[in-house]
Amino acid sequence: MVSVIIPVFNEEKHITGVLKGLFRQDWIQEYEIVLVDGQSEDGTLPIIADTSRDAPAHCKIRVLSNPKRHIPISLNLACREARGEIIIRLDGHTYPPSDYVSRSVRALEAVKYKGIVGGRWDIVPAGSSACAKAIAAAVSHPAGIGNPAYRTHRGSEQGLITVDTVPFGAYPRHLWEELGGYDEAMLANEDYDFIWRARQKGYSAYLDPNLVLQYVARGNLKLLWKQYFRYGYWVSHFLVKHRVVPTPRKLAPLSLLASVVVSMLISPWLGFTLIGTYLCALAVVAGFEALKGTIPVRAIPSFAGSLATLHWAYGLGNLVGLPAALGRLCRRSC
Repeated sequence: MVSVIIPVFNEEKHITGVLKGLFRQDWIQEYEIVLVDGQSEDGTLPIIADTSRDAPAHCKIRVLSNPKRHIPISLNLACREARGEIIIRLDGHTYPPSDYVSRSVRALEAVKYKGIVGGRWDIVPAGSSACAKAIAAAVSHPAGIGNPAYRTHRGSEQGLITVDTVPFGAYPRHLWEELGGYDEAMLANEDYDFIWRARQKGYSAYLDPNLVLQYVARGNLKLLWKQYFRYGYWVSHFLVKHRVVPTPRKLAPLSLLASVVVSMLISPWLGFTLIGTYLCALAVVAGFEALKGTIPVRAIPSFAGSLATLHWAYGLGNLVGLPAALGRLCRRSC
């Protein structure tokens, strides 16, 4: 038995496509979809009810409610209620391929259920505007988000690759039980925290490069800023909680921010020189991507702006999150 768990909140634009993608799975055995709604305020629930009528006979759908809305709470609720021995996570704006379930199960079998497996993202824009296309390109570019393999890997070799994290992930139910579930105090970055704790217990994270999910990026810079400020804020909580920097990319934006501030304090000329160099680097990267055809020429300013948004939103989130995380640690210790 396989349980696909999906936390949702205000996903009326995408939930139909997500569910229909799950209905088209080549998995012929019984499976269930457990959706946990965080009190959606749009048409998400009626759409789920309407779309569920198209579910195949061997697919059961259940909808649970999470008044607290937070994702890790929804995930734990879904795992507790899931009937499957295998848990496969998805979200409300990521479209699965038709072999998502079968490839996930085969990958778990290949590693003898001793880890967490996942696919890579094909990140698509939320609309047809130049800004939306630039954002989608930026959040899958090493200059924007570093080296997470599930965003940047482009190979199609056979076999699994050991990585530090995967999006969503599939894992045996007993692993969730062994870890005590997701940390409900981590209101973002909960999946990285979950995988990190699994790795500390001897499990591994594996990427299947041929398992490709279509992820819809944020549609404008304001939404992108909110998303990455939130990520940076909760990464700081992760760093304080585990007292470790698992990969340099987690602190790269904060290092940029600190470098600019220190340079300004030493000499305004030095600070402005550093900022100018940084902006020129963004322009060069954007121009190169336009030459490659990754983005249209008219999207060059938006692409450079997206990279800057990723860096500064994440870095400021880190900066604000560190004292908050230290304060929480102090309160717990006291």
